Amino acid sequence: LTLRFKNIAATDAGTFKCYTQASLVAIADCGQLLIIIRKPNPPTVKILPSSNVVVGSRLELLCETHTTSLPPNHGLASEIWWYDQSGQTVRTSQRIGVSAQGQLVIQPLERADKSLKFYCISADNAGDISKRLTSDQSALYEVNPEYKPAPQDFKLTPSFQNDETIDKVIGERLSY
Repeated sequence: LTLRFKNIAATDAGTFKCYTQASLVAIADCGQLLIIIRKPNPPTVKILPSSNVVVGSRLELLCETHTTSLPPNHGLASEIWWYDQSGQTVRTSQRIGVSAQGQLVIQPLERADKSLKFYCISADNAGDISKRLTSDQSALYEVNPEYKPAPQDFKLTPSFQNDETIDKVIGERLSY
């Protein structure tokens, strides 16, 4: 049995089954799913609900993919790649890496991570990786951890030493 298509179109996507001519009963294990691979829409970077953007915690970023391949229930997994702001692939280090589920993980989140930027791209996992249609990149996600203030965050005028006290009369100005 041979099934040939000329000029395949998106409307051709779907399952093709074999039937007996006499009874129109589907023949078991005879058929094919035709998947039309298309370029995915740009993914969206989201913070996992179980994550915190607080210094000392674990930050997990999800690359939410948006496939356009047909049929919609094609069952292809999405492949995800993470990049830093300079376009370099995120490489696993002691604190930053990509989980087996494709999430970008920073643990523990540090104050110095402020302003790190990441983006992701995706593709439907089908065929030769070098020929896959990849999405455009997601919007850049900028890490902006929350943290409690530290002494270096404050500049008091007039200046004083750690153990000194400043005496001010009510109504006098104290700037910081």
